[in-house]
Amino acid sequence: MHIGFNLAIFEDHNHWKNLFNRSGKTRWPNKAWEIEGHSFGWGDLIAFEFAWTRKTDHAGVRLKLGLLGYQVEAQFYDTRHWDEDTNDYVVYDEAYRQRHFVHREPDPVAVTADQLSDIEAFLKSPQGQRLIDKLVQEKLEQQKQAKLDKAARGEVYKAANLAKQEDQ
Repeated sequence: MHIGFNLAIFEDHNHWKNLFNRSGKTRWPNKAWEIEGHSFGWGDLIAFEFAWTRKTDHAGVRLKLGLLGYQVEAQFYDTRHWDEDTNDYVVYDEAYRQRHFVHREPDPVAVTADQLSDIEAFLKSPQGQRLIDKLVQEKLEQQKQAKLDKAARGEVYKAANLAKQEDQ
């Protein structure tokens, strides 16, 4: 169940700031609580949210109240994860990870320390420096072309507006 209401001037999450955060365990096994406060600039005038979740990761009750860009959120939740295969909660620990994810393919991007040393040596070499210079030049050309394309679109827009004004 999820009930929410939000009246905002705009969503100004670029000015998000964590004001406080408190959390802890409870006397019940696998249960925890958390209270936190945020500031969003002047984004939300009024905010209200109530959520009660079941059969999902960290299921529980959450209440969020906001006024004039400030929000307080309180939740009481289960620390376990929901396992769709067993239709039950599980503790996501190393044993669970080994049972469920041990057969994953190795990361193709992972490199050894020796390989990393070789790469570093190459980048410091004259050939590596030429490669870096070439990549930087390509990026600068892309940025220059993007600016030209943007300017061209602006000129087309201006011309279209002038033609529209002449027709009127």
